[in-house]
Amino acid sequence: IITDQGMPGISDPGHILIKECIKNNISYTVLPGPSSILTGLIASGFDNDRFAFYGFIPKKNSDKKKLYEELKNENKTSILFDTPHNLENTINDFKIEFPNRKLAITRELSKKFEEYQIFDIKDINTDELTLKGEFVLILEKNNEDESLDISSYKEQILQMKKNGESTKDIVKSLRKSTTFSKNDIYEFVISLD
Repeated sequence: IITDQGMPGISDPGHILIKECIKNNISYTVLPGPSSILTGLIASGFDNDRFAFYGFIPKKNSDKKKLYEELKNENKTSILFDTPHNLENTINDFKIEFPNRKLAITRELSKKFEEYQIFDIKDINTDELTLKGEFVLILEKNNEDESLDISSYKEQILQMKKNGESTKDIVKSLRKSTTFSKNDIYEFVISLD
C-alpha cells in the first residue's frame, strides 16, 4: 500500500492486508510515513513519555460509556480519532466527563490544511471549530486533582448520609463530580456504615 494520506495500517484497512500477508506467509516491509497519531501527540505539547491510543470514538452509547470510563482514570495522554459529523457530540460529552482537562483538537495532520488547537475542555465553543477533515484528539492525562484518594470525600459522604441520601444517590452524585469508578465509590460508602 502506498498512500499520500498518512500511514496506512493503524485504524485503517491496511491492517487487514498485513494480517493476510502474515497468514499467507507473504513477505512484506513497513516504511513509516507521516503518522497523525504521533504528529498530533507531539504537537499537543502534552506529556508524551507514555500514551494510549484508543482509535475511533465508538458510535454506540454503551461503547462510548465504557470508553469514557477508561479515559477518566487514564494516567497517560490519550489519543483518539473522530469524524466531522461526530465531533460536536464528542466535545459535549467531554465537557461533562472531563471539564478540567485540556484537549488538543487537530485535523488534517501532515496534509495541506493541517490545524492544531489546544483548549481547556470547559471553554470549547464548537461553533468556532472547522468541522471538516479527519480529527485526531489528544486528551490530557488524568490530573492529580482528579485522582485524589476516595477517602478525601469521607466528610462529604457522611454529611450526605446524615441528610438521608441513599447509598445509590451518593454513588450517583460522586460519579458525576469525580473520576472514581462506581464500584470504588460504592465499596467506600458501605464501609462507612
